[in-house]
This record gives sequence, structure tokens and C-alpha cells, in this order.
Amino acid sequence: MKIKPLFSLIPFFILLILMYVPALGSDISEAQRHYFEGKYNQALPYFIKALDKQPDNPMLNYFLGMTYFKLKQYKESKRVFENVVKIKPDYELARLQLARACFEIGDYAWANVHLMHLKDIRTKEFKKSDFAMIQALTEWRDNFAKTMNSSIGEKAQLAQKKDLSPPEITVINPKTTRGIQLVSKRTGIFINGFVKDESPLMWIKINGENISFDENGNFSKNWFLHIGRNTIKIVACDIYLNSAETSFEVDKEIETKKNVLAGAHNITPDRGNGAPQRYAIVIGIGNYKDRKIPPLHYTVADAQGMYNVLINEKYGFFLKENVKILINEEASTQNIKKTFGTWLKKNVRENDSVIIYFAGHGASEAGSTYWVTHDSDIEDLYGTAIGNDSISKMLNSIESKTLIVFLDSCYSAATINRGWHTRSLIEKDPFEEFKGEGRVVITSSNGKQPSLEIQEYGHGVFTYFLIQGLMGKADQDLDGYITLDEIWDHVKSNVKNTAKKFGIHQTPIIDGRHSSGILLSKYPKE
Repeated sequence: MKIKPLFSLIPFFILLILMYVPALGSDISEAQRHYFEGKYNQALPYFIKALDKQPDNPMLNYFLGMTYFKLKQYKESKRVFENVVKIKPDYELARLQLARACFEIGDYAWANVHLMHLKDIRTKEFKKSDFAMIQALTEWRDNFAKTMNSSIGEKAQLAQKKDLSPPEITVINPKTTRGIQLVSKRTGIFINGFVKDESPLMWIKINGENISFDENGNFSKNWFLHIGRNTIKIVACDIYLNSAETSFEVDKEIETKKNVLAGAHNITPDRGNGAPQRYAIVIGIGNYKDRKIPPLHYTVADAQGMYNVLINEKYGFFLKENVKILINEEASTQNIKKTFGTWLKKNVRENDSVIIYFAGHGASEAGSTYWVTHDSDIEDLYGTAIGNDSISKMLNSIESKTLIVFLDSCYSAATINRGWHTRSLIEKDPFEEFKGEGRVVITSSNGKQPSLEIQEYGHGVFTYFLIQGLMGKADQDLDGYITLDEIWDHVKSNVKNTAKKFGIHQTPIIDGRHSSGILLSKYPKE
């Protein structure tokens, strides 16, 4: 497929217009001059006048549509771009702009249709704002597919229906009779309930995070809390964009006292017999044997940075011999399985703690997700990569009650070449059977979001804030110790805010259950 630098073609379009419509003279000249000076109100009547003479000119129509779009007259813009693609169906840039206009007026169905019709436009031709549109439409499409019967009759019936009533949200747990629920020992709460609506639901969100739900609108989620007061807002939206919300508050008490942590989490590494130990496996893959898998810039630096913090006596609690780091060629399928299945399984006991860190590509194939190892063949993931079933089995084989997994990983970008560097995460949860008390998975983003890499940081944005947090930036109560709760608060807020500055939606995800006070690192207070 030939890639066209579409946004660079606009001056060429103008030249073609001047060649194609020389008789229009002053009208098109004035329209062009005002448009590129940003005077869209002045340009509008000239474009309309020019089109009166040549109503089927696709390029003049394109710029009229762009003028309406710049003036935020999205309905008029939509009408004009519909005419453009009718005149010239292969006019890809006009179809993209039509999708944008449909999206702006809330017509997700047609925005989705026009995006699906694009053929020659790759992700690098999109503006940064388009990724938010694509994400929203992907969520809409996924949820619509779950709730919409495929028969033509039912589709037509739904299209004609005018549902103006909002959904009804019922929260079963937690029971909040007074609006405040104190949580003293546990780090999270279990939220479940259901949503009723006359029309199919498009999504349910808790504090902006998409939550899965069944065909009856039932939803549930283990929700992690930050220290202090938490406002939990649940929002539901149907396919007609009717929405409703409800909220409640939960207080999380601060328990991270130094003397309690010192006794419970073995602050000083000890090689003595019977002393609880800390183990870690750190994996970073940036280059792959399979040339079809694009390299990642900062995954090796991410893994090395994580390793350095863990073994540094200033910050970490890990003996150097208890941490295995696998970089590029060392991170083959066989070597990773051997490190989990032989080294870790042989050494770890019930009272020990384990951290797993993975930075690299991943891929999705036939409903399964994979860690793409250095020697994986992208055409044969099942036979060469490490699948989600194998990952769960490896993690389940570890005896430790406390096991924390950090994933700054990419489960979709391994199969496509992107013009800018991101990583995104899993479409299907590979750790469903792994989760249990004391076992937690933290991922850099959800399954439909990119995970940003930033040259200025020299790291993926998720790992950058993870490392900074372990080195002291996450210490909320200023006691000199960093707990899992504090790391989660630090990473989630900073990743979301930083990605937002780049026009990207990236929200780290945490799942699992544990009690408060799991100690991860320390730092010397001034």
C-alpha cells in the first residue's frame, strides 16, 4: 500500500484548483487568501460563490467543508464533505475530514463507517487529536457489537428509534448509606452493580476507565484507592449518547508507619537461613531477530533503570544475586521460561516477595496475547512466543504470597509499523487465573490505548515515573519508604497528565488484591 503524505499535499491542491478553474479568478483568489490568513468568515462567501459556478469541483467543496469545520459549524461541514466523497469516492483526506465532522456532532456510527472506508491513510497521517477519536470509536464499536443483533431488521429498527431517556445506574457494593466508607487495612474495594437502559449501552466507566459489562448491564471491578479521600464516579452511556452518572466517596487511611513496615517486610536484605528474601526478574527487549518486528527505542533503558534501582542499597531491598536481568538476546523464549521455571521456582518460598518487570513488544493472535521474545517469529506466535496461558502458569507456579508484576508492554504495535513510537497493552486479560491475595498486575495502559515513549525522558513514560517513584518521588507520607499504594498513585496520575500534554490518552491499569503497606523501596531523606 502506498503511503501518501496527505497533509503536505494541501498547497498542491491549491495549485490544481488554480489550474482547474482559471475562469473563477478573483473569487477563488480571495477565498484562498482569506482561508490561509485564518479569516474563515471572510473566505466563506467566496468559496460559496465559486461553487455556484462549479458545484461538482471536489477540491473547492473540500475547502468549503474545511472552512465550515474551522468555524466549528460541524453539521454544515459534514453536509459538504458528504458531497465531496459522493463526487470523488477515493478522496481519502475528505473522507477522514468527514469522519471528524461526524465525530464532532456525536454521530459515532457514521464516523466509524467513514474511518473504516479509509484505505491509503496510515496512523502517521493522523493528527494527535485523531487518536482520541479512534479510541472512542473503537470502544463504541466493540460495545455496539456485543449488544447489537446482526440481523438487518433489528438494525433498521434500532436506527429509527429515538431514545432520549438516560440509563439508570444501581450500585450494589459498596453500601454507602452515609456516602463515606472508611477503609483501614485493605487498599481497595469491590464495586459491582448494574445499568438499565431502553437501548444498548455503549460504555460504563469508573473514574474514566472503561469497565466490562454483560448483556444485562451487570458490571464489577476491584478498585484500588489512593491514600486519603477517594471520589468514585460511575458513568454510563448508551448508543444514542444518553448518559447518567452516580458517585460516592471512600476514605483510605494512611498506615505506612516505619516500625510496622520494618517488622513486616524485611527491610534489611539478609542471606541467613530462613530469612524472607526478595527476588526479581527484569526483562527488556528492544531488538528482535525477526526483522518484521519494529525495534523499540527505550525498553532496554527501562529494564536497566529498573534493575539499577532494585539492587541499589540506597533504594532497593534486593540482593544482587536475587535479581535476574534479561536484555535483548538474553530474553529468548527458552531463557525466559528457564528463568521462571527453574531459577525462580527453585529459590522462592512462601514468605518471600517477587517482582516481575517486562518491557517490550507483544502481539495478539487468535484471541490470545503473547510476550514477543527476542527470537519470536511474528508469523508463528503460538510456536515461538510466550502465550498468556504460559505466563499465568509460570506465575502460578511461584510460591510467594506477594508477587507484583509491572508491564510496560505492547500487544498491538508489534504487528504494525508506526510512524511514531508507542506501546499499547492487552485486549484480553492474560492474568485472570493468576490474581489472588497479595498478587497484583500493573500495566502501562489499557488494551485500546498507546503507551508513550518520550525522547526527553529516555524511557517509556510509565517506567520513567515508576523509577522516579521508587527513588522517592512517590512517598506521600514522607516516612522514607515507598509502598505499592504510593507507587500506584504516583504512576497513574503522572502518566495520565504527561500523556495528555502530547494529545494521547494513556491510563495505567492495576488489578489484583492485597493489603495495604506492601513495601517496594526506600530512599535517604535529607
